[in-house]
Amino acid sequence: MPPKTAKTDLMGIIYSLAVSAALAALAIYKRAMTPAAVIMAFAFSVLICRFGGLSAFIVLALTFLITMIAGKVCEGHTDVHKVRKPRARRDTASVFCNVSVGTIAIVLYGVTDNEMFFRGYAAAMAESLQKSARNLDAIQ
Repeated sequence: MPPKTAKTDLMGIIYSLAVSAALAALAIYKRAMTPAAVIMAFAFSVLICRFGGLSAFIVLALTFLITMIAGKVCEGHTDVHKVRKPRARRDTASVFCNVSVGTIAIVLYGVTDNEMFFRGYAAAMAESLQKSARNLDAIQ
């Protein structure tokens, strides 16, 4: 791996900010999160993208998109006799609980370059997706 220069480091920061802003804009557009949760998710996304690179960001983006798609699919399958609750937006506690462990793991991966931490990040994101699916099941 070639040594990092100031130019590649600056490009990495710009890349992290740009892709994180795109994901935050999607969350705002879809009203999937409260404004404070979007800010927290943006900060986590910048750290994940910066220390984990494109592969870590793809895992994060897929987790977010699959959760949104599953929410839309589950909205259409409600029993006609049940009262439909409005879908709650994610708040800061939800974002912190779902992403903080993965963020810590990916920062450790970026610092140590130990593959074990990337696997821990992927496992934390998979658990976050599973928890979101369980919450969608409880809403119905």
